[in-house]
Amino acid sequence: TLFRSDPDAETLDISLGRIGVKIDADGNLELDLTSIVSIPRCMVGTTGVLLEIGKLQWLTPATPASKRPPNTPAGFTGLYLDDVVVEIPQLPAAVNGIRMDDVFLGTGGFSGIISKPGLELKWNGTDFTGAMHGELFGFKGGISSMSIEFRQNALVGCEIRGDIFVPYFNKRVGLTLGLDGAGGLTATAALPHSLPAETGITPGSPGYLIHLDVANVLSLDIASVRFE
Repeated sequence: TLFRSDPDAETLDISLGRIGVKIDADGNLELDLTSIVSIPRCMVGTTGVLLEIGKLQWLTPATPASKRPPNTPAGFTGLYLDDVVVEIPQLPAAVNGIRMDDVFLGTGGFSGIISKPGLELKWNGTDFTGAMHGELFGFKGGISSMSIEFRQNALVGCEIRGDIFVPYFNKRVGLTLGLDGAGGLTATAALPHSLPAETGITPGSPGYLIHLDVANVLSLDIASVRFE
């Protein structure tokens, strides 16, 4: 989407809804922002970076449970953001348009999900094309989506989907990459995610991930994938 600035706009107006104001006997001022705020697509200064926030909310331990997001850390004070899209038009599409969901910034550090869904991945008969393609585990490969989850500064989830081309079978095989909890990378075989659809590869029978038919001379079920 082409972004055009509004030369006549001197400010970005954001409706904050209802704000509670308290002043104690010592003159201390306390603001209570309980409404959910949305920030429209806008540029951050003159950086070229575009930002859009679907939901922004200030949370404290005093926020009623009915108004707190389901994953709010215990005793959390800080900002909650959801449906966040960050665009950096100067960068390649592979790293542009990143989503952030269920983000908590405050006590306890950073929690949230950073994702890049719906990456275009195609096979032209000899190589992958798309936003993120190259070499995976020594094979031609590409990425179709990614999601990384942090909880209080700790990496707790990682799911990256993509394909590799296996020359021994002359087939594309889908992969789901993740973390094993000890910093290692896991890979699970799946149906290809790239287009056009691959022939001769179908869901596996019970206990198997996928089923391959190779040149009408070889038929096999794959139960696990291991790269060394």
